Amino acid sequence: MNEIITTWLNSPIFGVLLTIAMFFLSTKIAKRINNPLLPNLLIAVILVVCFLVFTGISVETYQLGGDWITFLLGPLTIALAVPLYRQLDVLKKHFIPILVGIIVGAFVATISGIGLGILLDLDPKIIASIAPKSTTAAIAMDITNTYKGSVALTLALVTLAGIFGYATGPSILKFFKITDETAKGVALGTASHAMGTMRAFESSEEEGAMGSLSIALAGIVTTFVLPIVFALFSM
Repeated sequence: MNEIITTWLNSPIFGVLLTIAMFFLSTKIAKRINNPLLPNLLIAVILVVCFLVFTGISVETYQLGGDWITFLLGPLTIALAVPLYRQLDVLKKHFIPILVGIIVGAFVATISGIGLGILLDLDPKIIASIAPKSTTAAIAMDITNTYKGSVALTLALVTLAGIFGYATGPSILKFFKITDETAKGVALGTASHAMGTMRAFESSEEEGAMGSLSIALAGIVTTFVLPIVFALFSM
């Protein structure tokens, strides 16, 4: 029996099933709590960590399945093109403002991360890990690997950016009296990637579609901006 359990734990299926189970459990908990400061993603992370701590199962064992799910982040990001296609008329009508908004947002997000790292005199590898914090995980990991940064740190910051945007994004937009669905979607998607887009979809499909577009374009802009900024600061 112990050999069967050990074999199962050391297979990727364990990590995948644990992640799925905790996601559905966290969704139910989040609905009961109904607090934007505690989205289901944050609750799921806490549940997984608690499970591993109490069972004594190593992170490396869990990560065998976690890597499978991480791999699916790329195709998932591409699949967001479906709702965008449904809002193609809106995209055509407001193409220039949408494009400018995404470019400026991605540029500010990148510069702010790098500027903070330089201000605190952090190691260049840590700065490289901070820089792509506002892009989706699939893109952020590739960028971090390119600049020899810490993928673990990048994923932690990406998660925090997503949770912060999910929890506070609508309130911030309301404070600045931004009511246009297209503008709200671009803001949430650019600043908080998938979590922000999920929040946008809770409002409307148009808002969510603009968030989907923002994820992809913000990632592309960040990829082009980083080499220029790093060269300017001789990093």
